Amino acid sequence: MTPVLQTAKGAPVSGVQFTAYPIAEINLKDPAHWNKVSALSTPGAIPDSACADPARPVLDGYSFEAGMTSPDTDASGEATINSMPVKAYLVCETKTPGNIVQKAKPFVVTIPHPNTADGQGQWLYDVHVYPKNEKIEVSKTIQDQKVNGYAVGSKGPLPGHLDPAEAG
Repeated sequence: MTPVLQTAKGAPVSGVQFTAYPIAEINLKDPAHWNKVSALSTPGAIPDSACADPARPVLDGYSFEAGMTSPDTDASGEATINSMPVKAYLVCETKTPGNIVQKAKPFVVTIPHPNTADGQGQWLYDVHVYPKNEKIEVSKTIQDQKVNGYAVGSKGPLPGHLDPAEAG
């Protein structure tokens, strides 16, 4: 099983790692447990705080086995975790470059994953997922402060402060 983990919101992001934690309470061989997977896949079911401590994910009602960590994503935003056993996994972003302001939201993926697109009911063992990050970019501008009445050596109150002569 080779899920490809890719991050992108526009351009791919390199240097990101993900960890897939097997969910101990979900046995994919039990048809009833697929209801648990469905419940965890609904929007808002997994809080962002589930992966607040990347070494110890927390999700009410569930415990986790040792995680499998991806290598850093490459320049195309891809990383692969090989040889994943048949299980349901909570996937957490566990390493993020400094220019990322919003980590990818935690999510559940199963190996195998049901392929409903072909209408045949086949199982996918080579699963691709596309979590999203938000990258920060800072732009700076310089304004001529003389237009605001300030220049090197000028005397006067700072914006938002009283003039000492008026503070009496």
